[in-house]
Amino acid sequence: MSVRLVRGCRRQSEDTERSGVPERPLTSRAALWNHNGRGRPPGRPDRAFDWRRGPVCLGFGLAEVEEVVKSFTGSSNGASCGSRIGPSDTGWTYCCRLVEIELDRIVGALKDEPLWHASMGSKELFHSNLLAWAVERFPEDMIKVLEPWLEPGNTTKVAVYRERRHLDLVIELPGHQPLVIENKAFSLPDDDQLQRYGTAVAALAGAATLVLLSLSDPGWPDGKFASEGREWHWLSYGALGRRLNGVMLHGDFDREVMLHEARLLTHLHELLDAVSIKSGLDSFQLTDEVVATLERANIADAVGKARAHQVMRRVRSELDRRGLSNWSRDPRVGFTNKSALLDAFWAKDDVVQVGWQYQGGQWRLAMILEGELRGTTENHREAREAFASEHVDYFDFKPMYRLLPQTKHRDASGFNRYDPSFVYRYRRLPPVTVDQFVLLATEYSRRAESWRL
Repeated sequence: MSVRLVRGCRRQSEDTERSGVPERPLTSRAALWNHNGRGRPPGRPDRAFDWRRGPVCLGFGLAEVEEVVKSFTGSSNGASCGSRIGPSDTGWTYCCRLVEIELDRIVGALKDEPLWHASMGSKELFHSNLLAWAVERFPEDMIKVLEPWLEPGNTTKVAVYRERRHLDLVIELPGHQPLVIENKAFSLPDDDQLQRYGTAVAALAGAATLVLLSLSDPGWPDGKFASEGREWHWLSYGALGRRLNGVMLHGDFDREVMLHEARLLTHLHELLDAVSIKSGLDSFQLTDEVVATLERANIADAVGKARAHQVMRRVRSELDRRGLSNWSRDPRVGFTNKSALLDAFWAKDDVVQVGWQYQGGQWRLAMILEGELRGTTENHREAREAFASEHVDYFDFKPMYRLLPQTKHRDASGFNRYDPSFVYRYRRLPPVTVDQFVLLATEYSRRAESWRL
């Protein structure tokens, strides 16, 4: 079965609150959905929903919506999200593009690739070590592979240093400056990390070229980022795979290994690009069907982590824009128990931090309580719950109900906990878009930042 990821955008008319969405295929890769708002389509009760109840599709941007409109009408006509297309003149209008992404094919290719199985235990380290070996084994070929990121220099030898000053790879090739590569497979370094890397690079003798090798696009303008007076360049796994494939020729076993690596890097890039977040209208949660397909290649958790980093980058950008970045620790991204974890906290004093956390479908309002409240005994737990009860006004989900009316109300008494210091209450997060998640995180960040003991 081929899994289809749906991307789209929509808008509700003033006189219509609920609608079904019958499919009208345009081409093998696109569809325009248009319904007049008069109830559910026959046999599709699952397609009836309120516009406030979250996404039914992964979002595309305006230009891509216009592309779909043009394929239907012959002209984009300046159409935008919510423009009336087709015969319907009342109710809902949907401009959606159905993108058929052959996850089965990509996942199958990964499962058939022996280097994928060899790399699963270490992922980033595997690719770093193989790249280092290739530089030493095929220096002339690797100069051709890395040529776009090499600068003229005075190096006279071939050398590769792993974890030198905590830098993943420092590569020396004759006639070029040292090339520093920071390898991030399913995560991305934040600005502070890049600054620390820049400080480590400054301790190296002479000039060096800095490259971030990653699956995810860091979102840098023109693929460049300035830090500590130095410039980082982004190199995608896909681009490296293509250059390896273009330079390495079939031959002995060693060269065949690098051609397998080229294919593996390309497949990984293709897969992550397929499920990456490209628009605020994308669904925050992947469907169970997509997750099940990814699990066939044991890559669902890694993809979930990558998407969580992409979402948190959007959250941080919005918090920076609103002046809400005075957090007590960097907003955290993790992946535990097969679920993404995202959180942010603000210190109120030496003992109390308040913030929000998402994990396992739960939107949590939480306190981290240190000092005498920290501990694992029953007395510690009772003291933390008593403190939280005294400040129950912080655990207010009314803003969530307002922003996401589809959220189920829940009578809650008492508190949940993670010893030795974490106490919280939660509501289940309904299906939401990335923009809706960012809006929710921003609102509760504002409340956490302004809340006072």
